[in-house]
Amino acid sequence: MIALRALGSSLLASLVLALAACSAERRDWHSAQAADTIESYGRFLAEHPEGELAADARARIEQLAEDRDWKRAVDVDTGNSYERFLAQHPDGKWASEARIRVENFVLSETMPAVTNPAGPASVQPPRMTPPADPARPFSVQLGAFSSEERAREAWQGLVARFPAQLHGLTGDVAAAETGAGRLYRLHAAVPDERTARQLCSALAREKQACVVVLPRNS
Repeated sequence: MIALRALGSSLLASLVLALAACSAERRDWHSAQAADTIESYGRFLAEHPEGELAADARARIEQLAEDRDWKRAVDVDTGNSYERFLAQHPDGKWASEARIRVENFVLSETMPAVTNPAGPASVQPPRMTPPADPARPFSVQLGAFSSEERAREAWQGLVARFPAQLHGLTGDVAAAETGAGRLYRLHAAVPDERTARQLCSALAREKQACVVVLPRNS
């Protein structure tokens, strides 16, 4: 009987300790959530490295770090800043957007600066050799997006912004596997290279990225 009482007391003590530990972890977890910082979750992990919520704490630290690095990349807003972000977070929630911005910076940076906005001859948009449809050999590229839907929405926005320049043209979306991942490039077909260059010159003066796309055999 005495042995049974001792065993019961021991089990009860263990249960009390377990409940106390669980209660302390929950309390510290709520405190970490209230602060919602990398530091607060770090303190939680220091106290409960093997706790039931440890994996959640590590996941939240990772997400907060990505959000911090994304904000830094956006604040700098250069192709290099987004490339650095991708090197740190290649599979994060902002990775797709970062790849799009890298692609758009590449597109924008291929255009020389407009030195004389009044003179159309001051801009000479560069050539690109794309995966073009032989039936529509000349076009301009106006951006790169994470989905076909976003690319088509962008086309509608461009038509609204530049009705005169884009009058009579049709936007076309082409999927492409690039070093930045799978992107959807927005093109508009034009009759010839001269028209493409004139269009890109006009859009460049409005600070809209535009690159002349020539046939493969050009």
